[in-house]
Amino acid sequence: MKPARVPSTHELIVACTHGNEEAFQTLVARLQPSLVHYAWGFSLDMARAEATGLRTIETVFGHLPRLRHNSLLSSYAIGILRKELRKEGLPSAPDGVPVLWTALGNSRERIATQMQG
Repeated sequence: MKPARVPSTHELIVACTHGNEEAFQTLVARLQPSLVHYAWGFSLDMARAEATGLRTIETVFGHLPRLRHNSLLSSYAIGILRKELRKEGLPSAPDGVPVLWTALGNSRERIATQMQG
């Protein structure tokens, strides 16, 4: 028996923009763990991290129709999460990260995707 095909993120985004609740739930399940983990690393408060992750998801889903086809949803979501962290007065990345990204150059997206799991 052939395993069920897993839809791509782009397919799920298109389905979400057409009101598909199952696609929405699948995207939330994909995004939420990494967003909460990232936020927890800066707040060290799980409830605060979960609340920040939820606000980020709400913002991301409000912007889905404008997301470019070739954009990585996870990278876009992390960018919004970083803005949410700054609004709360928390750092959005350790001090050495900008230097690391500069040193890595064009491989940033690939590495960020691998780090997010």
